[in-house]
Amino acid sequence: MRAHLREYFARRLDPYAGAVVEISRRLTGAAALAGGIISLGLLPAAPPTVPIGDPGWLLAALCVAGTLMGAVMTLRSRSTADWNALAAIQWFGLGSLAVLVWLTGGNESPHATLFLLWIVVSAACHPPRRAGVYLIAAAFVTVAPLSYDGAPLAGAGEAAAQLLVWIVMAAVANLWVVSVRSDRLQRILSEQHASTLARIDPLTGLGNRRAFDEAAASLISRTRGSGSSPLSVVVADLDDFKQINDRYGHLVGDRCLREVANTIRLAMRGSELIYRWGGDEFAILLEGSNHSAASAVCERLTEAITTACSTPDGAAIRVACGCAQLSDGMDTDDLVAGADLALMARKHERPASTPRPSAVTRLTRAETG
Repeated sequence: MRAHLREYFARRLDPYAGAVVEISRRLTGAAALAGGIISLGLLPAAPPTVPIGDPGWLLAALCVAGTLMGAVMTLRSRSTADWNALAAIQWFGLGSLAVLVWLTGGNESPHATLFLLWIVVSAACHPPRRAGVYLIAAAFVTVAPLSYDGAPLAGAGEAAAQLLVWIVMAAVANLWVVSVRSDRLQRILSEQHASTLARIDPLTGLGNRRAFDEAAASLISRTRGSGSSPLSVVVADLDDFKQINDRYGHLVGDRCLREVANTIRLAMRGSELIYRWGGDEFAILLEGSNHSAASAVCERLTEAITTACSTPDGAAIRVACGCAQLSDGMDTDDLVAGADLALMARKHERPASTPRPSAVTRLTRAETG
């Protein structure tokens, strides 16, 4: 039991994680509107003149007006009230209600039952620590009339029983809200994890084709918006990778792909825009790099992979790279196709290597054929 209580009241990095502030805005606004209207309706039956006479009307008017103003702040369609603003409105509601109870007779005031409204609303909006502080303050103002009504012990038992019921109701509301928010947070985290996995190549840990397409579209849009920063793409294709699979097996082929991916990571240290574009093809988005800079990246990658990666018999793994720079009218497919054409041209320049159609070329042939 003690462990559960410690967990319940434990400090959290984000105590409102999983909460939807818009729901709490509406709840707080509804409480302020209802509380303000009810208090206004009770004033003729319970005039706020008991302790200070006619000036009590002005004080009561300020309390009701402030409460209704809180309703306006939270219920308007473009409300930006955050958690602190909601807490301030709830504290004002509690304080103004305590003043109205004092003005209208203390224990005999019909306004006293409205304390429950604010107690439950606060418990349903805030995490346990914040709701607990509010509940302590609410308990104090609830029993405060016993001290200024002239008979401190009169009605003490009834007040204590009523307060206990209210505390239980607030605790139930807070427990339910904490549970709902925890479930919502777990669902959000699960969805985010699934979304991340859907964009990660499980073999190399790099982004996959889907992640590349999304990042490229975003960067193209941003590049066109800025109008000045260039954008280039590098496509790298392993030479004769099918022969590695056929000769040594797919497990060795997978190991080679991981080695190449790690080598590219090291060569492009600081960049997160590296992707496994296809089976043995990799793509790198170079934000802020023109064609000349992208060509230099191609040379660096070719040298790094040839030096660091090899087959089981010690033969260097060769790679061909091509690059293209974004120009007017290009979309993602055009940009990659331009880099792919450069890659094929680079392969044709190698007499010892037979050029193989890359993924883009194969896809284009399939669509046109």
